[in-house]
Amino acid sequence: MKLLSYLIVVLSFVLGTLETPQYTSTINPTGGVQGNMINEVSLYYIIRDLTAKTYMVLYYQPNCKFSKAFFETWNNYVEAHGYINAYKYNCHERNGNVIDTLCKTEGITGYPTVKLYRRGKDRQVTATPDYNQFEKNVQSGINLLRMSTIFTSTNEKFNNVFGNNSPTQAS
Repeated sequence: MKLLSYLIVVLSFVLGTLETPQYTSTINPTGGVQGNMINEVSLYYIIRDLTAKTYMVLYYQPNCKFSKAFFETWNNYVEAHGYINAYKYNCHERNGNVIDTLCKTEGITGYPTVKLYRRGKDRQVTATPDYNQFEKNVQSGINLLRMSTIFTSTNEKFNNVFGNNSPTQAS
């Protein structure tokens, strides 16, 4: 019984530490870009979070002229839409690598790249310096992401009821 109690305490501690992404709230002095700077562990958590939260991550390189041109649009969007979970991830020089391996794993091939994450799914959004166009792109991405997660959860409920067989195949 004591072992079970200890196991529950340890498990609740581990789950409690995984629920909140770790980030630094300081603004990157070289880029001046808003949003919380996150590390690899937090990004890994966001990518795999299965809750209904929507996360928006800006992948950038501080010396990239396109990233610099996009920062003002990003800052304005994050400021205007404070309810969105906005994070930024510097893909340059991580652990001695010129390009971070996590960025490669996420399929980041150009900068800046904005990705939305929800329930373990992701959608890339076109990062354009035009604020109105970027706002439309993000809203469209959020809507498509929500639709895909609704469809997925409906299929999961269906499979839980009928298994992998359709109702017409069930006997």
